[in-house]
Amino acid sequence: MADRVRKRREELGLDVETLALRLGVPERQLRSIESDEEGLIDVRVALKLARVLNTTVEDLFGGSTLGPRVAEAATDAASPAALESEISSPLFDIVNLANGLTDRASLRRVYPPRGSRKSSSYFSKTARTDDAATSPRGLVDPTLGRPIRYFDLFCGIGGFRYGIDRALKNIGREGECALSCDSDKYARESYAANFGDAPVGDVAALPSDAIPDFDVLCAGFPCQSFSIIGLKRGFEDETKGALFFEIARILRDKRPRAFILENVRSLTTHDGGRAFEVILRVLQDELDYCVDWRIMNALDCGLPQKRERVLIVGSTQPFEMEWPRKKTSGKTLRDILQDDRDVPRKYYASSKIISLRHKKHKSQFEPGIWHENKSGVITSYPYSCALRAGASHNYLLVNGERRLTPLEMLRLQGFPDDFKIVVSDAQIRKQIGNAVPVNMIEMTLNRFLPLVFQSEAH
Repeated sequence: MADRVRKRREELGLDVETLALRLGVPERQLRSIESDEEGLIDVRVALKLARVLNTTVEDLFGGSTLGPRVAEAATDAASPAALESEISSPLFDIVNLANGLTDRASLRRVYPPRGSRKSSSYFSKTARTDDAATSPRGLVDPTLGRPIRYFDLFCGIGGFRYGIDRALKNIGREGECALSCDSDKYARESYAANFGDAPVGDVAALPSDAIPDFDVLCAGFPCQSFSIIGLKRGFEDETKGALFFEIARILRDKRPRAFILENVRSLTTHDGGRAFEVILRVLQDELDYCVDWRIMNALDCGLPQKRERVLIVGSTQPFEMEWPRKKTSGKTLRDILQDDRDVPRKYYASSKIISLRHKKHKSQFEPGIWHENKSGVITSYPYSCALRAGASHNYLLVNGERRLTPLEMLRLQGFPDDFKIVVSDAQIRKQIGNAVPVNMIEMTLNRFLPLVFQSEAH
């Protein structure tokens, strides 16, 4: 038994740490399974081992010296009915019956991070150049000769749209927004004013057959709680209302060629990493997409804002992602800030607050953004802390004296200066705080899109 498990693991290029993480068991338990031929193994672990190692329980454990109860249970578990029960989900059967899916055995799997790891796996690489990636030889692209169509889901004020349009232009392709969607009516007003398209509302009320066909799904989805039950039942029960599963529904029903998803970094550690594990399992195991992910920082994308986000990319086609390098040059805070003489007085803090701030803190940065945390500790940096949708703008003061203007906040997120502001200051601050950094999306798609879609030069 031990020899079979170890050999199968090594054949698939998995180390003990990675396989234990995938199984959800301690490493020492997996090492015990691989080293102790006389030991007992829990039937559920045996089932998961067989599934993860792409084989059967009988092949791994049949004929071993397992105890009679476990051996009998393992043999029963190898039956199709038992295996189907173990991995049951509404999507599992539907997706595997669909035509044209990539061979499951050929897909590499990526997993949630352990500790402070910021990339998907040992397979995740960093590009050597800043240029757009090159399409692999033999890539078949059915979209060649027409615009690449994308669905801008949870569109906000269009950060994804600016990013994908710029990235498509970089590879000589045209883009076309097939549909945009957001539940916030003020965000829809801003989006319509700047792009001429009126987004539809709540995605949960949007039937799949009402969505036009598209090639790429873009979605910066809200982070919602995932219960442990989601690890086993996918779309059932308590996870049913989570907005991620609206994304999964659309991926299942529309089957686009590619997707890019964005969320806060803490998604990878939320609920002990279980939420992210659910997401990756559904995307890979239930929807059969090839997937990669990495945590990126707006500071590394040419924007003076410390804003970490997790980016997840996926395709129906196997791909090997080289993530963008850190930009060593880009816009500085001085490039972002308006001349103080052009800033209305309403953005300045009171003389009392300014005086207290300068008594507490002496900054070495000019210009700098001063940040006060909940404990009253003041720090300053030559960049901004992450913009937020709430009232955090009150705690970010330029040189300890004034708040950022909407134009400056838009610039910190990579939006163009001609972006039209058609809502109140309170609403635009909320919208900008919820937005995705445009540069981050453009740089990621510069590396990803050519792996899935050919440039016009081909």
